[in-house]
Amino acid sequence: MEEEKKKTQEFVCDENPEIKDSAAAKRIKALGEDKINRHESKYSGRKIGWLENLWYQHKWHAGIIAFFAIAIITAAIQILTRVTPDAYLLYTGPAAIVGSRFENLEFALSYVLEDANDDGKIEISMADNTYLNEKQIEEKIKLQDNKYFNYSDNSAAYSRYMTTITACEHLLCLLDPALHTEIAENEGFVPLSEIFGDDIPDSHYGEYGIRLGDTEFYDYFKDIHFLPADTILAVRTITLDPSEKKQASQAYHIEVLKSIVNFDPETIVD
Repeated sequence: MEEEKKKTQEFVCDENPEIKDSAAAKRIKALGEDKINRHESKYSGRKIGWLENLWYQHKWHAGIIAFFAIAIITAAIQILTRVTPDAYLLYTGPAAIVGSRFENLEFALSYVLEDANDDGKIEISMADNTYLNEKQIEEKIKLQDNKYFNYSDNSAAYSRYMTTITACEHLLCLLDPALHTEIAENEGFVPLSEIFGDDIPDSHYGEYGIRLGDTEFYDYFKDIHFLPADTILAVRTITLDPSEKKQASQAYHIEVLKSIVNFDPETIVD
């Protein structure tokens, strides 16, 4: 009987039981985290202004709009300030057209160029590559103490040259004789007979080119003597793109070549 009474007491509910805290609960109480209302901001008491709230709510939208606005403005400026070149020249050879050299060449060419697009300016697009053939490389190495030559850069220059001359955009070519011969053998230039008729100039180089050093133009403008005298001038053919626009461009560059050949220093007014 006593045993049954004892078992009954074990299952009697205590209205105020004493429950011991677990280790985790004790830690929370020790840190005071049990006093934190997680639904209240820890920044309570600070009012947020409407501008700050607007930025918080729409900062991503504002950033995207600002990005596109800057892009549109930049594109508009580029379009409005873009200048279309009148002449397209390609130079590839041992000379490096750096620093004031391009300005000197541009100055000299201004005496033989016309305003092709009637925009009141004469602009030149120059694609230039410093490239040396094997003989020129040997000569350059002999003059250097370290006997070093960057063949990688030289190869890259030749690749750029081939890409440019194949594109047929830069129609007036100023090339090292060996490079000129490669293209001339494949009839890649306009024959001098089509440009000058029967009156082939004494400065001619084969059937397609003009030797720059044999012209009055080269002799007069001393500041362009950074270009080797044996640089060959020729006009590229346009068989791959015989459009009316390209034909007009070729005709323009033919006139430029003729102006260089027929340059007369006495026509320059100081």
